[in-house]
Amino acid sequence: MALKIAQKNTMRFMAVLLALADFGKTIEQNMEVELKVFSVDDWRQFTKNTTSDRDILKASLLDAKGVVDDNNQPIPFNDELKETLLNEPWIVSGLIQYQIALQRGVSTDQVKKLILGN
Repeated sequence: MALKIAQKNTMRFMAVLLALADFGKTIEQNMEVELKVFSVDDWRQFTKNTTSDRDILKASLLDAKGVVDDNNQPIPFNDELKETLLNEPWIVSGLIQYQIALQRGVSTDQVKKLILGN
């Protein structure tokens, strides 16, 4: 089979994130996300100019589905939701693992296994 170079520069997947709970426990949370995958040159330049995980995700998080409010009503993705998500350290910590994996050509399934410890 020939090597095919894809023109698509985004990846949509179900992200598994671990929310912190009392007594050192974690709660598995899931949301569908779309992240931008930067070219090697763009990634190098971008990470040279910023070291903040949050800033990287501000540029790469394009969509999030499956987020609900206290009444279990879906919250549409917009700048306000993006800001809310990126103000949660556990969300940033989980999503940056996916972003770095995608930049290195590692599958999101491998990241899920790492996060869940299996």
